[in-house]
Amino acid sequence: MSLPSIKSLVSTDPYEYRDNVEMGENTVQEVMLDLQSGNIHSYISYLKDIVDEECDLSVRAGVLMERLKAYEPELPKDMEPMVYVNYCEKSELGNPRCQKLSDLDSRTVEQDKAWYADCDPNTNEPKMTAQMFFTVYYAEKGDKMLHHFQGRIDIGSGNGGIISQLMMQNEMKLTDESWISYAGYFMSMKESIYVHYNSGAGEGVLPADAVVKNIPYNEELDTIKNKPMQSYGENPTTYEGKRGMGSTFLLGEGFKAPTCEGYEFLGWKLRVTPWGEAPKYSEKLYQHNEVFCISEENYEFAANSDLPVSVWDNYVGYQIVAQWKKIDTKGVEVKH
Repeated sequence: MSLPSIKSLVSTDPYEYRDNVEMGENTVQEVMLDLQSGNIHSYISYLKDIVDEECDLSVRAGVLMERLKAYEPELPKDMEPMVYVNYCEKSELGNPRCQKLSDLDSRTVEQDKAWYADCDPNTNEPKMTAQMFFTVYYAEKGDKMLHHFQGRIDIGSGNGGIISQLMMQNEMKLTDESWISYAGYFMSMKESIYVHYNSGAGEGVLPADAVVKNIPYNEELDTIKNKPMQSYGENPTTYEGKRGMGSTFLLGEGFKAPTCEGYEFLGWKLRVTPWGEAPKYSEKLYQHNEVFCISEENYEFAANSDLPVSVWDNYVGYQIVAQWKKIDTKGVEVKH
């Protein structure tokens, strides 16, 4: 992120400056985010240069420099995540450069859908795409300073907005502590975390054509195609049933335990599939209809971004996979 025009803050009262900037200019917001994330030394260094110049602004710069040395960030209660657009190939998508992440996520989701739908008939590729580079700022409960991380997305790729694309990027999703921490926070504030039940057919023990009974079937979400739908969460039509950080539910949704002829149902495991890698399963085996709480201890497994919800795909949430054991059908030898 480039250093904002701090001369404006030196020569003008910050509140007066903020009230007089033209719409779309985000210098003050950018400075505030920088300071609230602890990036004070850059500004002190710049102010010191002004002081050393012994110009008309030197005295004011010296006063401001001393105030910055004693500055301690004060974050608003329940501060929403913010995003600063460092660069976008389509500049209109980067305005305003500082805004709520939820707002920019919604805009990029809609633009991605529109461009992805408009494909060249000869190449079957989108006619328009754009890269966006950005910095996300967020705070967890009790934090005194903002956390931040940088990201990049391709708008028009058909992979959704900022949130869904970051969830697909394995290097952020599973190895970057800033992203893991942020993901849990943001999902608890904004995202509806879906839960999709998988019979486990074709995943090692059960054959792909195995007939499994009692896999939870959510009729509420199945509003269009009238087909079995194993996803639970916010209804895309009624917006009811939202699940987020701290929500509890029964693993199995109160259904009878799954059954499959010739196999014993053992319980459930969480599964996440990193982009381009083999699936990763939770070490813990959960019992059927055990109370499950969405928490920081397990939300890395909510990083699946391709769950089906009714006729829509690419929703974020947990993949709950049934675990099986083949029953020993060897007959008992009876000696006469």
